[in-house]
Amino acid sequence: MNYYRHIDKNRVQFDFLVDSDSIFVPREEIEMLGGRVFEVPPYQHLHAYMRHIEAIFAQEGWPIVHSHINTLSVFPLRAAARAGVPVRIAHSHSTAGKGEHVKNALKYLLRTQANRYPTHRMACSRYAGEWLFGKDAKFDVLYNAIELDRFSFNAEVRAQARADLCLVGVEAQRAGVPCFLSDAITREVDVTGGVEFLPIDDPSVWANAISAIEPGSRIPVQSENFSDYEIVCAAEKLAGRYADLTARSRAATPKECR
Repeated sequence: MNYYRHIDKNRVQFDFLVDSDSIFVPREEIEMLGGRVFEVPPYQHLHAYMRHIEAIFAQEGWPIVHSHINTLSVFPLRAAARAGVPVRIAHSHSTAGKGEHVKNALKYLLRTQANRYPTHRMACSRYAGEWLFGKDAKFDVLYNAIELDRFSFNAEVRAQARADLCLVGVEAQRAGVPCFLSDAITREVDVTGGVEFLPIDDPSVWANAISAIEPGSRIPVQSENFSDYEIVCAAEKLAGRYADLTARSRAATPKECR
């Protein structure tokens, strides 16, 4: 949604396929921006899900299907391939979850099919991409970009809303907040070079590191370090990537088949 809000609608328009049991779908905002929402059976009802989405893909004739459901992308992208969608993007947003034994077993099983149906691959980080597609796989890294100006440091806002301010990762660094993160997190999140990665199982290390920080201290912020995370520029790059992929797929299709 963050990319959709900022992408040039004259170049690219999004439609959304969502499971009918989804809890939160911003339908009104999507429709206001010119998009459409298609509800499909939950993927747990796999036969109905596959039949429904394949029919939609064939009916709508979209040039691109971009799936964001990690290992589960094998299902919509298989349906897209059967419906003749020329550009099929699998997008990795995470890896295996610690302690999620049943979910992880399914993820590892489906991961064996991750490269079977997509024509192109994307990931929110190098780590997430290598986990799903393999270390030698070719994929684009598309960061979870944000409105950077919203997270610039503001002393007045900090004083008024400090208790409610929830900053994570890139947002916290943009605000100049000293950051201590688990050493299990990919180092790609360290945009400023000032993040400290600490062992998650040693509370004393965390306590000592945090207590050593002077109250109100901030880390230097260089705007150019955040260029890949600026949503307006990132959305423009995504629109350009979509246009390039569409043009290539059309050029590769024989004229008599167009």
